[in-house]
Amino acid sequence: MTERNPSQQFEPSTPTRLQKYLLESAERHAYDSNDESKAHLLQEVYQSLLNYDESNWKYFLKKQPQNITSSFSLSNAQRADPEYFDELQNKGTGSEVCGHVFRDGEVIYRCKTCGADSTCVLCAPCFRSTNHEGHETHVSISTSFSGVCDCGDPEAWKVDLPCKIHSSHSEIKDDSSPEKCIPSELQKSITETVRIVLDFVLDVFSCSSNNLKAQQSIEGILADEEASRLSTTKYGSVDKSCDVFRVMLWNDEFNTFEGVVSCVQRAVNTASESFGLQVAQRVDSIGRFSIKTSTSIEELLRIARIISSNNLAVNVRSARDFFREDDCSTLLHWLEDLLDSHVCFFPNYIQTVFCNEMLKQWSPGLEKPTNPSLNFNNLPLEIANDDDSEDEFYAAEELLGVIANLENNNMPTDITGMEVEDNDAEAAETGFNPGPENDDEDDENAITMDSEAERELLNDLDDENAIDSPMNDVNDEQDEEEEEAEEGEQGEDNGDFQENNGGQGNADQTTPEQATTPLPPPPNAGQTVVTIRPEFNPQLLNNLRQIITSRRRPRPNMTFQVPLQDEYWQKPASYKPSKFKDIAESPYHTLRLDYLLLFDLKFWKELRTLLSRLYVVPFNRNLAFKRLMGIRFAIHYKHLATAFVLADREPDRSVMFLSVQLFTTPSIAETVVQDYDLLTDINSAAVSLLVQPSGGDTEGAQKIKLNEQVLKSRRTFNLFHDLKYLLQVPQVKKIITKDSRYMHQWVDLLRVFQGNSPQKRATHSHVQWDITRLKNIFLLLRLAELSEQVASCYDTATSSDLHQAIQVLIKAIVDPKDDVSDPREPLDCIPNGSSDSYSSRLPLKPFSVSADPISLNHPLHWALATVLSNCDSDILDSFNEETFFALIDHPLRVIAFLMQVDANLWVRNGHNLLLTTRFYRQLYVYLQDFREPFPGNREYTFDKDILLIQKILSQVNPDTGLKAILQRFEFTDWVFDRKYDGHEHYDSEKIPKLLGSLLKFLITLITERESLLKMSIQDTIRVRLAHELCFGPLTYSALIYKISSNLVEDSSFDSIREEMTNYKPPDGLHDFGLYTLKDEYFDLINPYSSYYSKNEREEAEAVMKKRLSDKYNVPLESAVIEPNFQFLDKNGQDIFFALVNSDVFYLVLLRALEYALLISDKQEDVDNSETIINEALQLCLIASRINDFTGSTTFYTKHFLGQHPISTDNQESDHSSYCLAELCLKVVKSSKLKSLHPKANYMLDVLKRSGTATCASILQHARVNSEESSVEEPGADEIKRVEEKKRIALEKQKSIMQQFRAQQASFMAQNTDFNVEDDDELVDTSRPPFKQHEHLHGNCLLCQESCNEEAPYGMLATVNKSSFLRETANTKEALQELFTIPSSFNAQLPDRLSGEKAETVALHETKTRILGAYPVNHNIEGLYVSSCGHLMHTRCFDTYANSRLLRRSDPSTYINDKHKTTPATRYFMCPLCGYLSNVIIPTTHTPRLCLRLNDYGVDRDLEAFLRSFSFKNNETFNHHLFSTSNDVVRNVAEKSLNRPWINTSQSAVIPKEENVMTDNGDALQRYFSVMEFSASKFHGDNPSKGSLSDEMLDSLSYSLASVEVIYRGTPTSQNHDAQIWINDIGSINSAFLLSFAETVMKGLCRKVASSTDAASDFVRTQNRQVCKLFYGKSDVKEYMLQFSNTFKADFFKPLLSSNIFSEFVKTITLLIINEQQSHSLYYAELYYIAHICKIILETSSYLEQTDAFAEPSIEYSDTAKGAFYQFCCNVFRACGYEERCRILDSSVAFSRLLTLVEKFMLPFLRRVSLVYYCLLNVNFEESGNGELNENTELTHLCELLELPTLSEMYIRLGNQQFPEQLQVINGWCQQFAEDNSSASKPRLEFPGVYELLKLPSRLENLMDIMQESICCMCHKTPVLPAVCLQCGSVVCFSARQTTTAAQRQPGECNVHSRECSDGIGIYFLIKMCGILFLDGISGAGMVVPAPYLDIHGETDFRLIRGCPQFLSQKRYDHAVRNAWLRQMVLSLITRSGDSGSLQVYDMA
Repeated sequence: MTERNPSQQFEPSTPTRLQKYLLESAERHAYDSNDESKAHLLQEVYQSLLNYDESNWKYFLKKQPQNITSSFSLSNAQRADPEYFDELQNKGTGSEVCGHVFRDGEVIYRCKTCGADSTCVLCAPCFRSTNHEGHETHVSISTSFSGVCDCGDPEAWKVDLPCKIHSSHSEIKDDSSPEKCIPSELQKSITETVRIVLDFVLDVFSCSSNNLKAQQSIEGILADEEASRLSTTKYGSVDKSCDVFRVMLWNDEFNTFEGVVSCVQRAVNTASESFGLQVAQRVDSIGRFSIKTSTSIEELLRIARIISSNNLAVNVRSARDFFREDDCSTLLHWLEDLLDSHVCFFPNYIQTVFCNEMLKQWSPGLEKPTNPSLNFNNLPLEIANDDDSEDEFYAAEELLGVIANLENNNMPTDITGMEVEDNDAEAAETGFNPGPENDDEDDENAITMDSEAERELLNDLDDENAIDSPMNDVNDEQDEEEEEAEEGEQGEDNGDFQENNGGQGNADQTTPEQATTPLPPPPNAGQTVVTIRPEFNPQLLNNLRQIITSRRRPRPNMTFQVPLQDEYWQKPASYKPSKFKDIAESPYHTLRLDYLLLFDLKFWKELRTLLSRLYVVPFNRNLAFKRLMGIRFAIHYKHLATAFVLADREPDRSVMFLSVQLFTTPSIAETVVQDYDLLTDINSAAVSLLVQPSGGDTEGAQKIKLNEQVLKSRRTFNLFHDLKYLLQVPQVKKIITKDSRYMHQWVDLLRVFQGNSPQKRATHSHVQWDITRLKNIFLLLRLAELSEQVASCYDTATSSDLHQAIQVLIKAIVDPKDDVSDPREPLDCIPNGSSDSYSSRLPLKPFSVSADPISLNHPLHWALATVLSNCDSDILDSFNEETFFALIDHPLRVIAFLMQVDANLWVRNGHNLLLTTRFYRQLYVYLQDFREPFPGNREYTFDKDILLIQKILSQVNPDTGLKAILQRFEFTDWVFDRKYDGHEHYDSEKIPKLLGSLLKFLITLITERESLLKMSIQDTIRVRLAHELCFGPLTYSALIYKISSNLVEDSSFDSIREEMTNYKPPDGLHDFGLYTLKDEYFDLINPYSSYYSKNEREEAEAVMKKRLSDKYNVPLESAVIEPNFQFLDKNGQDIFFALVNSDVFYLVLLRALEYALLISDKQEDVDNSETIINEALQLCLIASRINDFTGSTTFYTKHFLGQHPISTDNQESDHSSYCLAELCLKVVKSSKLKSLHPKANYMLDVLKRSGTATCASILQHARVNSEESSVEEPGADEIKRVEEKKRIALEKQKSIMQQFRAQQASFMAQNTDFNVEDDDELVDTSRPPFKQHEHLHGNCLLCQESCNEEAPYGMLATVNKSSFLRETANTKEALQELFTIPSSFNAQLPDRLSGEKAETVALHETKTRILGAYPVNHNIEGLYVSSCGHLMHTRCFDTYANSRLLRRSDPSTYINDKHKTTPATRYFMCPLCGYLSNVIIPTTHTPRLCLRLNDYGVDRDLEAFLRSFSFKNNETFNHHLFSTSNDVVRNVAEKSLNRPWINTSQSAVIPKEENVMTDNGDALQRYFSVMEFSASKFHGDNPSKGSLSDEMLDSLSYSLASVEVIYRGTPTSQNHDAQIWINDIGSINSAFLLSFAETVMKGLCRKVASSTDAASDFVRTQNRQVCKLFYGKSDVKEYMLQFSNTFKADFFKPLLSSNIFSEFVKTITLLIINEQQSHSLYYAELYYIAHICKIILETSSYLEQTDAFAEPSIEYSDTAKGAFYQFCCNVFRACGYEERCRILDSSVAFSRLLTLVEKFMLPFLRRVSLVYYCLLNVNFEESGNGELNENTELTHLCELLELPTLSEMYIRLGNQQFPEQLQVINGWCQQFAEDNSSASKPRLEFPGVYELLKLPSRLENLMDIMQESICCMCHKTPVLPAVCLQCGSVVCFSARQTTTAAQRQPGECNVHSRECSDGIGIYFLIKMCGILFLDGISGAGMVVPAPYLDIHGETDFRLIRGCPQFLSQKRYDHAVRNAWLRQMVLSLITRSGDSGSLQVYDMA
């Protein structure tokens, strides 16, 4: 680093060629900045860099570039050199510091074990290159561009962290240096060029304006043009005047695209939206855009005024100045590229030059030099646009009030409809670039409403923000038109008003944040919530809005004039100019870097982002420069903070975010605080911004108040964050403790909030509108954290420093300044004069919590409590008792207030107050509609109150201290005067609750001693863990939300957790890892902990009693828990010894017991009495333990000698007296208080063990009296009678539960297979002699009547277009997978073979897809029909379907609207399970026989069947099958309809019953409609689409094929008669398939019988099937020639080009309809052969494309192999592929082909068996021969189906002994060879187990490769990548669209799902760790946690915890893969919205 001398900063130099070019460039290019001008600029600057010597390129590149274009990048050109990285490695010149700047959406790693704090992070490469084995690591996603990798920074890590990437540079040393290797002339030219560029940038921007919303004039614009001319002396030429001007629009964060487009259209007088949209898009992407260029300034000002009227930033300047600013942008981009380049392979050289020049002074180069303005007083108040919640609350109250009045007047408000509330879409519109979606968490969550109605009314405040839903009622359109017309008329009337109030119009400009209520954030950004809510009449709402607008509050002006004149705000004496030797460290010099920082508001978005990288990268890679950067930033911090908070249009791009990089570095933090007094700057900035002068002065004293506008902005919290970063540095803490100025400063800041926002109890009326204001709660959290951070600096301070800080805080509390005008709680706590009443009963100043205003905000007390926790009690000896009571007054008020809230005394003040108190005293608070809890403030607020009271009580007289507590609880008269009734503020029913709270508070004061004992954080963790795990196992996430975040973040937390707990990993699909407490740590539990609620305390007592009972073998009801707390010794006594032995303490216990006994006698319910007595006895036990520790009997003596008057009826006339012991005996004698007898007896035993004679005599006398009185109690018989009643009731309950379990078991027996895999068939012991198929029985879902023969019924089902089935892809990966397919899909395997997880994953070479998924565009489309299995009568179904048409709240309504269904084809949800259905499949109660293949009684000779095949004989079936007569087929159809089941075998006739199927006409008609509608999705308007009969048959085959795929890899159950996969589909699925097949066949027959066109289609189908199959038969050819006029050229395609299974299903169906089932076996064998031929044709092309190999699973004889070889050659020759014969000459290829035929034949035979079962009623049974199990599944199926095995088939087909079969085969091949169409290519389905994308075992592996991925749609790197689990493609999730709402297109996930899988999308949202199920047609979807579990066995949706994630393959299979296999994605989506809101991701 070179030396910087101030005297050398302004040496004049001769203008260079580059400087002249920069001055003349604007005029040379006619002020038009384009690619040509940028290219010329780069050429010139590179020439200057090279010293105008082209030979110098060799120092940068090995080869000189051909041409310098606008896109040229030196760093990219250097990296293109293959030797680049090797050279850097060899020279060792790389940086030891990474300095990588995180991009938006990039993965960030943090190691909790290694990092110095939570801000120390690593990029992915550095994390992989460092060792973190066994460490606690976390991962998160970057949401900005400001984060930097800390690798190489020694101050960021607690341990040495060598990185393989960067540490290697320091190991390799070379004697060479840049100064030796780089020529001096080149060094000089590099330095000079960088200097000129930086000076030019500063010269240009020094004239730019900070305020882009200031009013401009012609004179001002001309003056600005003149002032911005460059100096002739510096730039070597005269800068001419410019007469061309330009109006420029700038980006902001709150205007919408629609608003900008409309405004631009009006400004330029054009009706075209395209220009306005172009302007908005360019402004959004770049940050600014020129709207118009002209010589007329007046015209440009007119445009600017129109645009600025909408609160947009716009200015008019000369075109020359705008051109030069664009040149500056080009030069800064060039600098960034240059900084990333090397000179002679020295990458740090240019960075060093750049940093040195930045840290030098700037010599302005303007023609008229002036001092550059650093004035921040005239900045635009952009903060006013951040949040307008006050106006929103006010408008909401007005609107709700008016509506309430209207409702009282019975105004009509009953219009109902549906609306789409797109909260995130609105958020995206809030600015041209709203930045990260969750960047404003505080503002987004600032408001929650208590009721849905209030939310919706707030959403309706602005018509512009209402989103019209596609489901709104049609009648609303007419209302909207009328509303628009009326608005137009009103607009004309109000035009003058609006024009004359432009300023107010700007203030009232409604932003989306103002117009919509921030609802809970949805799972992700492209989500819309479809809800159902009432709407008011539009005209009514319009009138209401006008009323509210007219009454809206004007925005208050913001002034900042609070002087900070106290001495402690002044700079220290050591802050002198002589102290700073180097100007880079001097605050009295302004450097180039300073000006760039201060000019931050002048830059636009793109440039600000670029400059942030220029600040971070070069300065961060050199730690010395980083220190100087921190110093310069600290010097100007106050100015930057003011500009950021008040005037920044784009706060997310601010330079202020550099603070986290600088202030978290300990050395920099120490320097800027110690040498530059940065803390004073931050504190003064905070006070100046948060505090403003009040409106009026009182007697000359300046009043101040909080600045609400600044306070509610999220920008302000950055100041608190910066303080937090500095205060956590140990070196800074030491500085703070030694300088008392800082405590005074913080007191000035905190005191303004002291007592702020007071509440007063509402006693007569309820709060009218209770709106939850979370921002106030978050402010409370910030204040509490700040007070804790400030006070924690004194944890290691000396006694003198502590005493000084305590004095400052106590003075501020006791003597508060009265200069705050905001409403506050009375702060003066010192009594006005002394009086006896104060010394006797009321030691505190008069104040009533019940009547006076009270506030929860007292940060000074919290800070004092923290400071006191670090010191001994004797440090308070110098303060008097009056001061002590003044200190605890406010905490006692708060405690009393909280207790009153618990007693519901403040219920009239609304829910918001209750929520605030929950945040005050809870660690975490769960809010409705929020997934994660919000952190509470307890550890900074409530715990500090307790600690401060404890500290003070240990110093004061205990009696006086307790009197103070009683005074604040308002129990003074109650205790001392026994005024049990007639309390001034408490009702009699509230007193027991308040008394119990008082006693619990006393228990807390005495026993909660962690802070008093200064317990280590490790011991505190142990105590908290024990208390939370006391109740049972907890998940990790539940555990950490019950413990303070400070404890969880401690490095020892996890090790202690492992020490104390046992971990149980998750077992089931929905289980999570659980932690249970080890037995030895139960001793740490205190059931009376203040962290427990009453219910938790009782549960903890029960747990502890159970342990005692088990441990000591005593009855559970007799176990008593002794108080558990540690003693704190003070002068030989416990610290609270005097307190528990005080008279007032004893009196409180006496009164509590007396009162509890009194009300127990009067009331039946003794819950309150038990609570009071239990806590009083607990206090007695606590006092006895303390006395035992001290060795005193004082407390015992008081129990017997402390006689006080007591009464049983609260009458003063009764003067009997008792002691506590006698009251305990009364408890024992009371039968109502039986549960307290053990504890009272235990207390008496303790007294007895005290050993005093007085105790013994009194106890003996009391027990005698007790026994005498117990004789008189007639309670024994009564108790027995009650116990007998209980026993009878329990027996009755047990009987009822047994009946319920029996009914439940019965139900489960019939429904266990609902949507599951493994279900057994129902067993019927009373089976008839012949076996029948089981059918589902049950009640109708609607009418609940039995479904039987009395009325037709059916199953609810869905017909959907599907692309589930897959073709075999011709890719290397897919072909390799073919050879890994198992030989049996139903093998007894624990997991399927293909279900293993991948260790790593890789990207495809295009980087748009992840390898491991099935390739895209290989899907087979079809219609899939499925059912949930639930039954409904057809008449009930019609009623239900019609009712859903009228119900708009059904989630299926949105699906129907988007899918454009008709009333006859609409989806509806199953009333029971929510399954999305659209048809009902009729079924019947008629039994259906189970047949065997032998029942068909046919000869199996296929050759003989083919010889007898003829169409000429009219009596043969073949003739009828090929007949062209419609009458014939109609007769056949009518005959089939008369059979109860179409497939009724003649050999086993079932007695004919009444056929109710004929009554299902409506159900069948709906089925026809849905089929036609679904089929139209395939064909559209294509006239050549298939007939309905073809579609129905195709859907049957597609559905059967899909069912077979689902059960691949499913182990067969051992409980079935036959080892076949069909037995595992379950009774529901089997019954549905039977009914569905029957419906298809009877539907066909019904259509044919009733329609001539359908009969003709049926005839053509029959003809086509026969022609395909028997194309080689001469009869067929003759018949085709005879009827050639009826056959078109494309009548049918070759059989070998068709789906063989689909053809088989069609033919079998036709055979059944024609009652020719017996021929089915022949046709099955023919299609068996055809499929072998097709496999051979297709797979032969694969043999040479893969190296994969697997031996055949069947052993073939040589004869079979030879025959197979011959058969293959015959097929090849017949099909015209003779050249493929040579492939088989290779033995490897030949074996591959044998293997592949097996692989493809297995799924086919599985499907054939399913056809036999569903269509032919074949039941497969075995004799139990075990030999069958030894065969492969393929051979086993051949035997069951009675088909030849493959070996037998090869031998048959390989010789010439079967000419008829060979003739048929040759016909297939001949037709295949004759067909030349592209569709003739064979399409084989994938024969393996269907899998989704194989995910890696660790999520971080997938995250790493996503950094390099490219979206397959937009070809950009996705910020939020979504990986399609079906094909592996990478797309952008919820990519932001820069356009208006009307022009937005569906998101990329939606578009890809339509292309990939017909609209059904399943995406892995990697950076959200979630799975998106998406319907790409409607945009509806749902996001569920991904199947990854962290080390704690939990999912981590949205990576909230960020722990390492590991794949749970079991969850992946069942939760994701099963939903895909069963095609239930759409049903899952609608089920998720069944509660009334449907998640819509149309922009995803």
